[in-house]
Amino acid sequence: SSHGFRATLYGAGGDEVFAGYPTDYFQPYLRYLLSHGHGWRFLKEFALFSQHRPGRLGFDYFSRGNQLVLHQAVRLLPWAARLYHSVIKDRIPKECDPFVAPETRDAHRGPSDEIHDLMIDYMTDWLMNYWLRIDNQNSMGVPIELRSPFLDYRVVELGFSLPLEFLIRDGWMKWILRSAMEDQLPHGVVWRKQKVGFPFPLKEWLGRVKG
Repeated sequence: SSHGFRATLYGAGGDEVFAGYPTDYFQPYLRYLLSHGHGWRFLKEFALFSQHRPGRLGFDYFSRGNQLVLHQAVRLLPWAARLYHSVIKDRIPKECDPFVAPETRDAHRGPSDEIHDLMIDYMTDWLMNYWLRIDNQNSMGVPIELRSPFLDYRVVELGFSLPLEFLIRDGWMKWILRSAMEDQLPHGVVWRKQKVGFPFPLKEWLGRVKG
């Protein structure tokens, strides 16, 4: 700045506000569609998931589908629940039953598996406080000031007030954000399929350290 202070824009909150984590949000979103009777959109989203190459059904696709079916069967199909309780449940020791929380564990062991509650959990107790803490420590060590436009309360309120179909659409995470930036950024950046983080070459760095 003109006063000699270094500042940079920081993208914290973009994934939490606009549902940008494919491995965390996509499967709960599919369960949400099934539980609300949106079968056609479920099939469309499942088939178009942007993290997979078009036209290829990899092993992780079948694994994802298998997990969805097993998770949803007990919830939505009364006969499946009755079958489980009458045939399977009695043969499994209580301490080994995957559908019964151990009595010694807290009821809230982690973030919710429901898409709406999961987004709130990530924005509050589970992710955002962690990102802000470590990045504040890192930036102050340089030092440089961070500015987080995605955490402006008006942006957060907008993101959490939108229907989920505006956040995840046609297999794309952060769909509305991508669409809004389509005329501002290169197509390869806006519609990049694989989410890319900020990996560090720790193995190379640590390999140079001699004891």
